[in-house]
Parts: sequence; C-alpha cells; structure tokens
Amino acid sequence: EADRLGVPAENHFLTTLAHELSSPLAAVAYCAEILGRSNIAAELRVEAAKIVLEQVNFTRRLLEDLSELSVVRRGGLPFHKAPTDLAEVARLAVDSSRPLIERHGSALEIVMPPSPIRVHGDAARLVQIVTNLLTNAARYTPEGGRIRMSIKREDGHAVLKVRDNGIGIPKEMLSRVFEMFTRMEGAKQKYAGGMGLGLAFVRRMVEIHGGSVEAFSEGEGLGSEFVVRLPLSQDTRLTG
Repeated sequence: EADRLGVPAENHFLTTLAHELSSPLAAVAYCAEILGRSNIAAELRVEAAKIVLEQVNFTRRLLEDLSELSVVRRGGLPFHKAPTDLAEVARLAVDSSRPLIERHGSALEIVMPPSPIRVHGDAARLVQIVTNLLTNAARYTPEGGRIRMSIKREDGHAVLKVRDNGIGIPKEMLSRVFEMFTRMEGAKQKYAGGMGLGLAFVRRMVEIHGGSVEAFSEGEGLGSEFVVRLPLSQDTRLTG
C-alpha cells in the first residue's frame, strides 16, 4: 500500500522510473549517432550537443528529486529552523524559477506584503517549496500565460498563493496531485518529462513546517491555484 507520500508498490515505481528514463536515454543515443557522423553540419552538431546537455540535466534533476525524497521519508533531511521572512524566501525562489518562466514566455506578477511576514522555518527548504510551485506553474501553463504569486498574513498564518491560467486540474484529481507519481493524462500528453515528484515534496516540506497546502481549480483548461499556509513565528505574533 502507499505510504503518506503516496508511494506505490515497488513494481509501479520501477515501471514509472523506467518509462521516464527511456526518453532522455533515447534522445542522447540519437544525438550520439548524429555526432559520430563525419560530414555533420556545424549547426546540427551544436543542436545535438544542446539536446544532450538538456537531457543529462533532466536526468540529474530526476535522480536528485528521488534521492532527496527518500531522505525526507526516512526523516534524515537536516532542518535549521529560525524566524524567516517569507517575502525574502519568495524572492530567492523567483530568482531560481525565472529562467524557466521566461523560457515558457509566461508573465509573472508578484504581490509582496508591505512589512515582513516571518515563519519559523528552514529558509533553504522554504525556498524549495516556493520554487517547486513556481516551476510547476511555468511547466503547465501554455506559452504566453500568466502566473501570480502573493503573500499575506491571515488568521495567525502566513499564506502564500501561486496561481496560473494553465491546463488546470480535474476536480477528481485535486486530492491526489500531492501524491508521488501522480500526473494527469493531459499533462503527460502535452508536457514531456517529470515523474510527479515536485508536489509530493512540497506537501511533505510544508507538513514538516507545521503547515498545510491545498490545490484549487475549476477544471481542465481553467488554471490552478496552490495555497500554502504556515504558522507565523512567535516573533511575528509578538511584534506584528
């Protein structure tokens, strides 16, 4: 049975992993064959080398995600919690995500609070949470789309929202998108790559910080919104 991260049976895991690795390996093999030709044009050589690099980076990210999630499940990932300004976390996440967002041609709107909103958390892990949500929005929003990120204080919590006008989520999938290896059929057909690990990682990281994360969508083609709620640090409650 699945554990709290939604891990499926071993054979499902191996089948999924094999499927996800087959595409980049096929692309690398094809490019290797092209690069081995003696009369290859310079432009084709450059393009083949670019594809190899992209596929190697994809595979590296995949393996890193698998490794880190494995450590999280065992409770072995180190955390260094301290009062942390969520707006600063968001700025760092935007810096990490912006290349992908721009490559997909999406417009990013950022709504920051007028004063610091601090949570008691590990800054590096919080950046990972927000980065995963932003890159997820970029990846599943068609070219020229819109992404909006906002932060506010609400009922003793810091609330971070990431909204997009992308492919949306069927209502029956809203409760499952945070399970490992969960990808909608529409996403699989339109957007290659990915094993459905990012949102599982987000949920576990948010839970470790004492918070919650929810997904909202009116349905396929109608965009999505992810809402993260984290308890305010004691310093914030005392000083405002």
